Amino acid sequence: MPCSARYSRSSPERQQGPPKQLVATPGDRQAFLTWSVSTEPDLASYYLYRHTARDSTLATRIDTLTRSDTGTTDFDLINGTTYWYWLSAVDSAGKVQTGYIGNRIDRAHG
Repeated sequence: MPCSARYSRSSPERQQGPPKQLVATPGDRQAFLTWSVSTEPDLASYYLYRHTARDSTLATRIDTLTRSDTGTTDFDLINGTTYWYWLSAVDSAGKVQTGYIGNRIDRAHG
């Protein structure tokens, strides 16, 4: 059974572009991630990144999501581990927005 854990919003990079209000909610060996719908006209997709350190330059892209997606679930996490997530936007020309919104889960399950 999942238990609650603290999470905090952070901005390791400049916040610009469409991804907004990334929220990560811990579960048993998984995290539920949601964000607000973007109104950016040329948004094509999102890239979701994860790492166990706050440094977004070390993060691995774990998913590519459509412009209409407002959430996803990250599976196979290790309970008790802190995870950081970042969401970036990709425009219709394939350019990745430089803005990230980061979110930390202190424990996947605790």
